[in-house]
Amino acid sequence: MEIISIDVHAKKDSLVFDGEQIRNYNVADLRSYVKSIKAGKEQVIIILNAPLTGYVEEFDKVTVFSPTVIRGIEYFFSQKEFGYSMTRVPGVHITAYSSLAYWTIVQNVFNLNLARGTHATKFVPVFGKEQVSHTHVNLVETHSNVALWLLADEKASWNLADKRTDFKKFRDAFCDAQPIPVPAKSFAHMRAARNAHEFDCIFSYLLIYLWHTKGLDFAILGNKYTGGLLLPFDDSLLASFRRFAQRTYRGQLQPIAKTLSKKERAALNARLYDLGRELEKKSLHAGSKDPEACTATNHAFSRAKERLGLNKSGLNNLMHKAEREGRDRSMVRGGLRNYMNDLWAKNQTADNIKVYGENIFVFDGRVLITLYPVPKKFRKHLGL
Repeated sequence: MEIISIDVHAKKDSLVFDGEQIRNYNVADLRSYVKSIKAGKEQVIIILNAPLTGYVEEFDKVTVFSPTVIRGIEYFFSQKEFGYSMTRVPGVHITAYSSLAYWTIVQNVFNLNLARGTHATKFVPVFGKEQVSHTHVNLVETHSNVALWLLADEKASWNLADKRTDFKKFRDAFCDAQPIPVPAKSFAHMRAARNAHEFDCIFSYLLIYLWHTKGLDFAILGNKYTGGLLLPFDDSLLASFRRFAQRTYRGQLQPIAKTLSKKERAALNARLYDLGRELEKKSLHAGSKDPEACTATNHAFSRAKERLGLNKSGLNNLMHKAEREGRDRSMVRGGLRNYMNDLWAKNQTADNIKVYGENIFVFDGRVLITLYPVPKKFRKHLGL
């Protein structure tokens, strides 16, 4: 397999890394280089630290955001309600694809027309390992800063804010920590990076290497309709994105479908089906090894810490007991039942609300969306 990482830039040269060396290309030279890449017996994957996908016509009726200027994946990472907002994360910037000059460069260089959902036969965007083929050049998108942020934890020795202000400090701290399991030679390349531009190009290469060859916890979040990013992956991220997709696309587009013609409705339903199928497929293959296990959104983890003082391990234990042993609305009465009914109405995607102990758990299927302590005035009903 041949892996090529391209970090596209509009104001300066783009970078290409093939696992051995970094090369600089202006737009004209990059176009010529890309044209020379051939698919054949060996699979070729190009990872781009730049937007691949764009506007999907059928989704222009989604009112919570404008698909003509921002993709679903970008909207997801900018909204607090889904628990992964990065608008206030130092060193991480989520920008709408339409405002980025290099999105146009990508479309032109790879002969794409993804604004209308089409592409040439040579370069094909892929959103899962099963789509990777040797008959065409496979394109994958990532966002290096989002991936770096997801890799970090509270004990991370490296700070993304230093990437701009003190790159050498950031680079050395990241390489010393070695948060991804790649050969020592790969970290040697990263230690040799002279700036953040080169670092991102090499880092993106390593993401593809881990995703395709090692089978580790990296996956593409999203698809051709929402936009898809290759990122470090876990149950919480998947659960949050599934909730976003259900609320944003299914919740808003299905009522609109009633006003469409039969042909328009069929096209819309096909896209909603594909969206749901891909999310369900990822839920079975990413994160939890037990497909029957409950998962929690990042928002739910935040609320558990804020309201109950629980860490992730504590919440995981409690929510599984709540899902199995908790009482639903039909099993309580009085003011507590009315309160749970109000929560049901407030959380429109919820289909399973249970009380367990002195807490109320709001589930969407087997995904914990949020939780609340039972108000003191209703605790007298807990023993009934």
